[in-house]
Amino acid sequence: MNLSEENSLCLAHPVSHISLSSSNLQIAFAKYLEASPIGVVVPGTGAIFSDYDAVIPDLAFVSNERWDQVVTGEKFTGALDLVIEVTSSGAENRRRDLLVKRQLYGKYGITEYWVVDSDNHLVEVYRSKGQQLERAGTFRHTDEIETPLLPGFKLAVTTIFKLYP
Repeated sequence: MNLSEENSLCLAHPVSHISLSSSNLQIAFAKYLEASPIGVVVPGTGAIFSDYDAVIPDLAFVSNERWDQVVTGEKFTGALDLVIEVTSSGAENRRRDLLVKRQLYGKYGITEYWVVDSDNHLVEVYRSKGQQLERAGTFRHTDEIETPLLPGFKLAVTTIFKLYP
């Protein structure tokens, strides 16, 4: 295979709403954390909660003060502060993120969970209450998302979806 064939293979990978949304979120968090270095946001790293419960969230935030309690080796093994999942198209994917993963994250003490719905351009935010995550709000269009985990952080929903045609 010559170089031009290799390049065409790389370029053939589709740009998805998931990757664009995840990228926009990561940039927004990076800007905030550069000015207020209170923790770390990590994309696509495995979280292993038990021998039977493991996931790979699209983005996860862990505060500096909790890092050693949450990270073992190269993986998350404790309750993350914030988990963000960007839904794939389809009812089954949406059900998995809104129900199955939310229950799992609640069970293992995740403080806050965001479900970014690429199809409908909205974000559902859930916050910990006991061993459950309860809906704190649904954000659309020009709404701004704030979280007590990141003092002064505000994110317009339009920022998450800004590269969409």
